[in-house]
Amino acid sequence: MRVVNRSDLPGARLAFGGALAADDKRAGGRIAPLADLFVMPLIEPLVRGSLAMAPGAAPPGYYIHELGGAPMAASETEGVLNPWNQVWRTPNLLVCDGSAWPSAGWQSPTLTTMALSWRACAHAAAALQRGEL
Repeated sequence: MRVVNRSDLPGARLAFGGALAADDKRAGGRIAPLADLFVMPLIEPLVRGSLAMAPGAAPPGYYIHELGGAPMAASETEGVLNPWNQVWRTPNLLVCDGSAWPSAGWQSPTLTTMALSWRACAHAAAALQRGEL
């Protein structure tokens, strides 16, 4: 089945099922609290008294910076993106989030991600003006 967008360009058809649907069913369609996710008999008293377990605490993953998955690299064989955040074989597709990072830094990645996004967009705009995109 051919999938196209409003501009009659090829699009992706995404279908969810299998393991993802089974995981959702097992989880009851809800985000489980940390106490329900891990069994830690030796350190359970310490964990239960922590701020992460307090009523109203943020759900698991709320404070982390997820990075990687579509890393930048010097060549197509080493990563998904070129040094300008472009997908190697699709130069008009930019990936400007944490997935472009090949590894994690020491501190919050927000400002660096913003700078890389700005740089990628400026490069793409210049390439578009030159007729390269």
